[in-house]
Amino acid sequence: MVALCAAAILVPSGVAAASTAAAGSNLFLGAQLGGSSLAADTEGPGAAFSEFDHDVTVSGAVLAGYESIYSDQHYRLTGTLGYGQWNNARSLEALGGVDLLWRQSDGSGAVYIGPRLGAIRFSDDITDQSNTRFAWGVEVGALTELETRFSSGDQSISVGMFLRHTVIDARQNGEAGNGLDRDIKLRSQTSFGFQVLIWR
Repeated sequence: MVALCAAAILVPSGVAAASTAAAGSNLFLGAQLGGSSLAADTEGPGAAFSEFDHDVTVSGAVLAGYESIYSDQHYRLTGTLGYGQWNNARSLEALGGVDLLWRQSDGSGAVYIGPRLGAIRFSDDITDQSNTRFAWGVEVGALTELETRFSSGDQSISVGMFLRHTVIDARQNGEAGNGLDRDIKLRSQTSFGFQVLIWR
C-alpha cells in the first residue's frame, strides 16, 4: 500500500480537469473501485474460536465535488460514500474533505492530497453488532484526462488512482458459541484502487 501511495504521487500524468483552467470552477461526479483492508483484532478468551476475516476485499465508492481556484491554488471540495464487505463484516463510510491539487503546466494532470472527516458504520457477524463512529483520515491520488474523443461538449473524463486511510475507534463485545467472551476492536480502514471522474 505504501508503494501504491508513492506511485499515486509520482505518476507523471496526475489529476486532471481540463475545463477548470478555462472556467475557473468545475463540478464532478465519480466512482472509485478497488480494495479495502481493516486494521482490527479479535480479543477475549473466545477469540480462538472466532476467526475474523478482515484482509483485502473488493470495495467501491461514489463521490461528488466542486473544484475551484483561490490565490492561484487549485482546490476541491469532495464527498465520498464507500462500501466494503468481508466474509463476516461490512463497512459503510461517509466522508468529506478539502483537497489541494498541483497541476502540470500543460493542464493535463496533477496530484492531490487532502484530509477526510466523517463517519463509518461497521457491522460484523461475530458479535452481531453494529457501530457508527467518527472517522478521520487522509486521501492522496492522481488522475489524468482522457483524450478529447472520450469527452463531449462541456464534459471531460478523468481516470487515475487513489489511496485513502481512515482512523476509526470501534469496539464491539460479544460471546462465542461456547459462552466465552469475544470482542472486536477496529482501528482503521485503508482503501485503494482506481477512480473515474466526469467533470461538468
